[in-house]
Amino acid sequence: MNSSSNTIGAQPRILAEAFDVFIRFGYKKSSLNDIAQAANVSRQTLYMYFKDKPGLFSAAIEQNLRGNLNDVERSLTLALPLHDAVVEAFRLWHGRFSKPVNHFETDFMPSAIKYSGNVLAETEQAFMTLLTKVIVDASKQSLCSTKVEADELTAILNTFSKGLKIEVETEQTYITRMKKACAALL
Repeated sequence: MNSSSNTIGAQPRILAEAFDVFIRFGYKKSSLNDIAQAANVSRQTLYMYFKDKPGLFSAAIEQNLRGNLNDVERSLTLALPLHDAVVEAFRLWHGRFSKPVNHFETDFMPSAIKYSGNVLAETEQAFMTLLTKVIVDASKQSLCSTKVEADELTAILNTFSKGLKIEVETEQTYITRMKKACAALL
């Protein structure tokens, strides 16, 4: 199971599996043994790459957020109508994680805020900047008409999306409701 071939280039895989484990169980209930097993590496291999659980958690959050941001950037280069582009960007940023959340049972977000440093704020700001630019460009081309400034509209949609992702059962329901919100606001 934990052969040396599993450790070559293992860091991205470990981070992806660690993120999934942390999302599923929360920070406190996730063990390094759970993560090592999910990544098919030994616990010693985890320590080759990461000093401790907080370091692993922080790195997993950062890899996920930066990967999602890259996915959003790529999606915004596609020739999609504005509504579809905005919905797809939000799906990539929030919608992938759509599921009802009992905030009393998970410590994921408070732990992410505690251990991730500035990466949460930086990537969120980068996401908001990308979307605001898309909306501004669409307004200049008369592809949308809104009475709200583009940055404020982006903030409203982002707030709606954050609430929606923890309310709905499925990604498809998330997409359907985001489409309705974009149709109403853009």
